[in-house]
This record gives sequence, structure tokens and C-alpha cells, in this order.
Amino acid sequence: METITDYLQLHAEKCPGKKVYVYLENGETESASLTFAELHRTVSLLSSTIGKYTGSRAVLLYENPIAFIAAFMACQYAGVTAVPMFFPKGKRHFERLELVLKDSGSRVVLCEQEQYEKIAEGFGQAGFASMPIVPAGFITGTEEVSPEQAYKVNALSFIQYTSGSTGDPKGVMVSHENLLHNQSLIGGTFQCDKDSVILSWLPFYHDMGLVGNLLHAVFTGCTAVLMSPYAFMQSPVRWFKAIDTYKVTHSGGPNFAYDLCVDKIKKEELETIDLSSWKVAYNGSEPVSNTTIQRFTDTFSVCGFSASAMFPCYGLAEATLLVSGSPHSDSAAPIACSGAIAAGMEVLLFDQATQKPCPEEQEGEICLHGKSITAGYWGKDNQGLFIRHDDKDYLKTGDLGILRSGMLYITGRIREMIIINGQNHFPYDIERTVFKTFSQIEPNGVIVFAAPQPVDGIVIAAELKREFVNDESMNNVLRNVFLEVVSSHTLSPFDVVFVKPRYLPRTSSGKLQRLKCREDYMTGQMDICFSLRTAIQSGESSKGIIDPAFFEKIKTGLHPELVHQYLAGLIADKVGFRLPDMAKQPDIELTEIGVDSIKAMEIINAVNKDLSINLVAAAVFQENRYASLVEHIENSLWLKSNKTGEEIVI
Repeated sequence: METITDYLQLHAEKCPGKKVYVYLENGETESASLTFAELHRTVSLLSSTIGKYTGSRAVLLYENPIAFIAAFMACQYAGVTAVPMFFPKGKRHFERLELVLKDSGSRVVLCEQEQYEKIAEGFGQAGFASMPIVPAGFITGTEEVSPEQAYKVNALSFIQYTSGSTGDPKGVMVSHENLLHNQSLIGGTFQCDKDSVILSWLPFYHDMGLVGNLLHAVFTGCTAVLMSPYAFMQSPVRWFKAIDTYKVTHSGGPNFAYDLCVDKIKKEELETIDLSSWKVAYNGSEPVSNTTIQRFTDTFSVCGFSASAMFPCYGLAEATLLVSGSPHSDSAAPIACSGAIAAGMEVLLFDQATQKPCPEEQEGEICLHGKSITAGYWGKDNQGLFIRHDDKDYLKTGDLGILRSGMLYITGRIREMIIINGQNHFPYDIERTVFKTFSQIEPNGVIVFAAPQPVDGIVIAAELKREFVNDESMNNVLRNVFLEVVSSHTLSPFDVVFVKPRYLPRTSSGKLQRLKCREDYMTGQMDICFSLRTAIQSGESSKGIIDPAFFEKIKTGLHPELVHQYLAGLIADKVGFRLPDMAKQPDIELTEIGVDSIKAMEIINAVNKDLSINLVAAAVFQENRYASLVEHIENSLWLKSNKTGEEIVI
């Protein structure tokens, strides 16, 4: 077996009628499925459609995970290197995609037929209209191609762009050898086999969703049940219901997802749910919290969830995915264990001062060697990524840890990447956005750091130019910085603060010190001129009190002006401050006004509760426009009032 397509062929022959994928469109209703034989046939035919791009790279832009995996596997058949990316929602997303297209040198974009016009229009507006766009979902070609022949043409399986990479995109080069070796490590670590059932709501274009779930189902010959991240975040109990319905054995996500379940799922929703089939609940992609694990286990043991199922793990795209993992133990330890080193992966910790291996239980940089370790980033100088020891090259992860009896503990980070809700964000990308966008801010005078716990967010500290230090209009600039960062990076800052010129801490050589800045902020030692949180807290309540009569008027569907009034207050309440009159700019993108994915779910859930309707979050926020949200609400209210009170899903 040399490629993942070999495993698809194998299972298509051995169990052709077995379902490999089941898709729950709204997180509850099965809307599509595919057997191994159907997937193999679709992939073989689809590969002929993209065969003329053999030896090159293709960016994949999909909403439907089954359509995506068919295109991804077709790329493997055709000898095309796949470049999985998020589905773009607005102008800023297309601008980010343009950078990836240029960096990867991709020759074509693949998408679903239904999304062709939207993709073409978006790239045209971003000034990249010459890129060929090929609808490649479940269309058929005329000839099948040999995957063995394709493998000889192109040994690079796919390029995985790190989720927070914006200003300088970094694409990890994953070979067929890397992919299959890591699949073997995942299978050995998590004990997933043909009788297992995987459930994933994770983004399918990122390493954990793609390698750990979609491709692992093909590798093992098992079934994968899929749902949208929106469906999970809107109603986390959908995760549990699907586990119960399909008797799922393997499912998981970042640490924040387990906290979200504890905080959002109500006791009465658990009365009929059985989680006893759940054997492996992996927890990775961001720092694992012992407190979170204990809360989750204590809360959901009543549903049959076993403490032994909790499975902390550690991995990174540069290692294809998995590095370590094992069942949770020692919950009293101050640092959560990320599990045993996977068989076939070599881990050494190197002392930062001496650059020599550390003895056991001494903190050092985690460095990795093995067939899962990629060659580095596409088109970049990768020499600095590796350290040489005993004639072997070890990948420098940038993470700090200790080893104890073969178990890996993550203690911190050297590289200054921030992980929020399982997504990577590079501080210097956000810093560059701020000082290049706002003329009032000193060039190279911005520091971004993680907000103090338990807040899951960032703080932006920026030096004002001298003439603006006492200018009260800077309170408006604070808000605009917030909105710009949300729009450009889909990330809501916890706080934005302005300080005097040359105030931020620097080294003797002039390099900004993020850790020292964070310490000053947390201890109250920062001399702040303007603060977004202070401005919000000192202002009037953003939402105010709405009496029941107001809601009853909205529910009739006869007062469209009240919908705008209601939404203005609701969005302001979630974002933290009042916004311009959105009714006068209906085409404004929701991400541009501070509505990130978490706030989007909160808004949809509030609308459904307040107005007694049933909007589907994915349908609304994939369109990402204020006007679309208003239209969905108005249509739902009209249908409800004309259907004798029946709730209609739009």
C-alpha cells in the first residue's frame, strides 16, 4: 500500500456496500451517505476531469464534506497535490485565499457546482479572476485513471496551510509516506478498526478533521458520521445525540469543545442519551486542561460516559497529525498529560541554552523524528526547522514539554502562536494588520498576546503616535481596531488598549517583548491611555430591556422595522458596543461587525428563543450578510404566522 487510494480500492472490493460517510446536514437529519463502492467510482471518474492538472496543485473550496473528500481523493488518483482551504464567506476571506493561491502556485480551484458562481464572483472582486475554477463535486468523466500511475507522477499528497497563517501563508508539505505512516500511528494509538464508528464535526480542511477522521475512515474501512461545526456550536447536544444514534466509538475535538458541552447542555437534554458506546474521546489541538476533563467526566457520567474514554493527545500539522496520546490519568497533576509517544515516533527534548538533549523530567523543546515528519513548508527555507542529532534530523516544534516514563507533558510554547478554540493565530499577522490599517498607530508598535485565563481570547496593545495620545476620538479607533481584527482574522479581541509612543517593552536590540507586555497587563502595571473594555464598561447597556409586548409584535411578522431594532440591540450585546445603523448597509458582512463563529451561534440561539422560531445557523452564517440574517428571520416569522403556529426551518 503506497497511497490512501490503495485503501479505498481495497475496501471498495472487500465491503462495497458498506457506508464510509454519513452526513447530518443540520447535525440531526441524515441528508447524504456514500458507500465505499460509490466513493471509489465517483473518485475514479472525477479524477479524469482534473487529469490535465497532473503534477500541479489544486485549491479545494467546499462546504459539503462528502463532496470535498471525493475531490480530495480524486486529486490523489490524478497526481494533483490537494490544497484544502476553508470555504470563503466574504471579501476578506477571498483576499486571504489569494495569498494562498500565490504561495502554493496552484493552477486550479475545485468547488461544488452549486458554489461555482459565488467562487468566481469572489475571486473576480479580489482581482484574481484568471484562476480556472472547476466544479468538481459528484460530476462524472469518461475514463478512469490508474492510481498507481498517478502516484509515480506526484509523490506529494497535499499541502496543509496552518489555520492562522494570513500575512505569510505557511503550507506544510505532506507526502503519501507521511500520511500513511501517521494513519498507522493513529490506528495503533486509538485502536480504531473496521468495526469502529467515527463522528466528526471538526473542519474537514484542517489536519485533525481531515487526517484523523475523514481519511482514517478510508484507512481502516470504518464508517464516519459527519456534521458541520456550526451544527455542533449552535447546539452541542447534537454531538451527543449522534453518538447515541450511530453508536459512535471514536470522536473528539479541542479542549474548548468539552467546556462548551458542560456549559451549554442542559440536564433535561440528557435524559434519553446513552454515551456508553463512546470508547475514545480524544482531546487535542490546544492545551489540555485537567479541570475540563474532570468537569466533563463528572457531568456526563450519568449518560454512561466512562472516564477511561477521555484521551488527551498531542500533534501538529508538521508531523502530519499525531505525536502522542493515551487514556487520561493522574487528574490531580498540575499539568495534563498528553499521552504516550506513538510507536514509530521518536521524541527528544532539547535544552534551549545548550541545544543538547535534556534528561528525563527536564523541560526542553519538543523535537520529533519519524516517517510522519514532513519536509517542512512549501516554498520556504526549512533548514531552521530541524536540529541534527546522531545523524538524524529532528523537527523543532516550538513547544516546550517534559518526558516522564514515556509520557509527554506540554508545559508551554517557544513560538508565539496563540491557540483559541482550536485555531492557530500568529501574533505578528494580527499586529501587522493593526499598524498597517490605522495611521494613528506607530509602525511596528503593536503587541498581541493571549488574554488572562479563563478568558479565551487576545489582547492588543498598541502605541499611539504622539499627536493622538490625548485625542478622545481614539475611543472610536479602539472599536475600529476590534472590527478590523474580527473581519481580517475571524477573531474577537478580549481587549484593545492604546499606550504612549515607545511605551511597550522591548529588548536592548529593540525587539518587542510579548511575554513582558502580557505580564504588565495582567498585573495592572501598564499605563493605558485608552481601553476598549473600559469604554464598554463605562458606557450604557448595549441591549437594554425589551418588554414582552415588543416580542409579540415582532412575532406577528407585520413590523419589519422592529426586526432591525431588535437585531441592533442583540448584536451590540454580543459584540460589546453599539454599531452604525445596519439597516442602511444591509450587505455588510457579519464578520466585519464583530460577529465571530461563537457569537454567531449565540445570536442565532437568542433569536430562536426570543422569537420562537427555528433558524439553522449554518444556513444563515455561511451567507455571512446582515441582510441574509434579516431575511431568514422575516421569512421564518411570516411562514410561522401563516402556518397556524408551526415552526418552519429556513
